[in-house]
Amino acid sequence: YNHEWKASPAKRSNGRNCPKCSNQTSKIEIRVYCELKKIFTKVFWRQKIKKIEADVLVEDINLIIEIDGYIWHLKKIINDKNKNNFFKKLNYKILRLREKGLKRLTYSDIFYNKDDLHFLIIKKLLKRILRYKNTSNSKKIIENYIKNEKLINEEEYNDILTYLPKPPK
Repeated sequence: YNHEWKASPAKRSNGRNCPKCSNQTSKIEIRVYCELKKIFTKVFWRQKIKKIEADVLVEDINLIIEIDGYIWHLKKIINDKNKNNFFKKLNYKILRLREKGLKRLTYSDIFYNKDDLHFLIIKKLLKRILRYKNTSNSKKIIENYIKNEKLINEEEYNDILTYLPKPPK
């Protein structure tokens, strides 16, 4: 993709470690982004806020969702807490989807098993989001989503998956 970055020759083999191409994401992160994009109007994936990346930003309700896989976050408790504090200082609410086996960071953490159906994880997340006062514009959509018990943005989710491990368009 003609990206440029500083790195030693050993770390540049076949474009490895390109900061724009390194795709540090997961299927559940992509799923959360795609589904919320159909519920809210301003949803961003891997959005940088003052140089710190939020996994999913729901700007409509000033919410950041972090998705913490066990392997990637097992030894990042301090980093995760610092990220929470950083976003809180900017007046964002933070919800963390944390894979079971990780420690709880806040009372609002939502735990999931890596084998859970994506819909069930999204459902837990949406039920928590409904508790926020500023979700009134999306309340009906969220309630219908939960009631219908099916994913609503399969097409975009599958489209993004076709680009992995490269970055999506």
